[in-house]
Amino acid sequence: RGDVDGREDAGGIVGSNIGAGIWRNDKNYGGVSCTNDNAGGICGDVEDDVQKFYNCYNTGNVTGKNSIGGVLGYGQNANHEFYNCGNSGAITSTSDAAGGIFGYGNESEPIIEQCWNIGTVKAYNDCGGILGRTYHHSYIRRCWNAGSIETNNHNENGAHGGIAGQTSDKSGSSNDNPNMTDCVNWGTVSGGRDDGGLIGKIKDGRTPYYITNSYNAGSVTGTRPFAIIAYGRTIKQFLLINWILPAVFGLVWFSVWGGTALQWQMEGRVDIVQAIKAGGAVAGIWTFLQAIPFGGVLIPVIIITLIAAFSTTADTMSTTIAALCTKGAKHDEEPALWQKVVWGVSIGAIAAIMVAFGGGAQGVDGVKFLAACGGFVVLAIFILQVAAAVKVFFMDKETKKDIVDSEDLIETPEGK
Repeated sequence: RGDVDGREDAGGIVGSNIGAGIWRNDKNYGGVSCTNDNAGGICGDVEDDVQKFYNCYNTGNVTGKNSIGGVLGYGQNANHEFYNCGNSGAITSTSDAAGGIFGYGNESEPIIEQCWNIGTVKAYNDCGGILGRTYHHSYIRRCWNAGSIETNNHNENGAHGGIAGQTSDKSGSSNDNPNMTDCVNWGTVSGGRDDGGLIGKIKDGRTPYYITNSYNAGSVTGTRPFAIIAYGRTIKQFLLINWILPAVFGLVWFSVWGGTALQWQMEGRVDIVQAIKAGGAVAGIWTFLQAIPFGGVLIPVIIITLIAAFSTTADTMSTTIAALCTKGAKHDEEPALWQKVVWGVSIGAIAAIMVAFGGGAQGVDGVKFLAACGGFVVLAIFILQVAAAVKVFFMDKETKKDIVDSEDLIETPEGK
């Protein structure tokens, strides 16, 4: 249970191993640190031959410069394998590549199965709850992470993921042999340029990268958009912007403006009811606005605001649709201008036709009907998502078994 402090290649059990190795039931409870590269809770560095880790576990904090892992820090020129391994210690790299199980696989195609991490993983570049970095394809199956994934600095090239920081698919995979399957992340992911709930960045993907039956339940935040039309937000920010502020605005709107309109109607100051009967709800709103103080100034401001709101929404939607219709488009690339123009004009033309010929006193009933039809499609998708979530988390025996087994590992880390 003593701490290990070295210059390079530091491990709780073995510092460096050259040659094949099989590791079974190895446990480390002490801290491991090195001033340079390659530190691991079980082993710091392995080279040239396959290493297989079975039922290995680390609780100590592991720190170093590059290639830091809860089980293995650095592995080179071989395909290393990890089965039923876990980490609960804090894993910290002051530079690149940190993973809750495996830090950095160089010329390595790791296989990681039924492994877990609950420790905080932190690096300047490329860190993940299970795997930090590999430039070859990896196979990660039935693994989960509940530890926070963080960065030491907001690196423009940093990649951070709940399961893997950066990986690749140079050799390819298939639906029958996916790169990642049955994995779950509950930890928060924050701070890098390429952040993802499961994987931060997939490099050099020449064939499809298959991810099946995997989920993210943790918040993801980054220094740039992780989607073209949205930035990562915390749960607090999401609730504030989408629930609390709209509710407060609605309360103020209906209390102040609605109450004033009712009072003026009862006092006979303005006949809003008659305006609604003659011209519809929109006419009633304009009648009310004309009666309030500084109405001549407020009405142009409202018109300009509405135009800006509709214009920005249309621009975002045309960009999104154009990106979806662009073959091979990357998430950080803008679609071609001509495609954005085509879809923008199409959206505008549909809106103009529906307003002009949709019927109704205001000429907007067609738009309302069109929105209602789209709402039914979205509702059907939501129902299917809820049913799938219930099936996976409450009815799937394998998922329930994984959760129970994982809880047992946390409560009895020594396997007793």
